[in-house]
This record gives sequence, C-alpha cells and structure tokens, in this order.
Amino acid sequence: MWAASRGACLTWSEATGWEAIDAIAPADCDVRRRRLLGLKGGRPWCWLYREADARFVARWDHAPLQAWAPTPGAAIAGLRRCAMDYQRIAQVALPFPRSRAR
Repeated sequence: MWAASRGACLTWSEATGWEAIDAIAPADCDVRRRRLLGLKGGRPWCWLYREADARFVARWDHAPLQAWAPTPGAAIAGLRRCAMDYQRIAQVALPFPRSRAR
C-alpha cells in the first residue's frame, strides 16, 4: 500500500479543511483495507491506519486523496465527504473498482 501511495496528496480534515501535503505515512504496520460506503457509483476501497501523531487517516485506494481525524469513524466519514466534494467541485471522477460478474 505505502509504495503506491507516496507523494503529494489532497488532504481534508475538519480542523484544517483542504490542503495539499505529502501523503501521511502509517505509524506502524497496522494498515487495514476497508470499503468506503455511501458514494454514488460504487464502493471503492480505502486504507485506514494511525499516523505518528495518533490521528487516524483514511486514504483512497489508487487516488491521491486522504482525510485525517481523531477517530477511525471520523476519518472514514471525512474521506467520504471530501470524495463527494472533490468530484463535485473538480468535476473529476475518482476511480471506483469494477464489480465482478457472478
């Protein structure tokens, strides 16, 4: 995950709003892959982990978009909010995984 997620990243938090910073690195190897629910167009994957300052980071899988917050739930909610805002304001579609045929 980290090898593919380095570099500049559009970041959102309740405390600071939008900013462009380097991708926030995980504090340890406890990095969890989760589905981000509640978005039109699919259920993309995101990464959830704790960073060095004990905040939680939710990072979009395969796109330079992340959110940080004091709790895991708030980080995921922040990522959902910033993804919707980003797509609406920038009029850019974020990558969603294709659903598998059954």
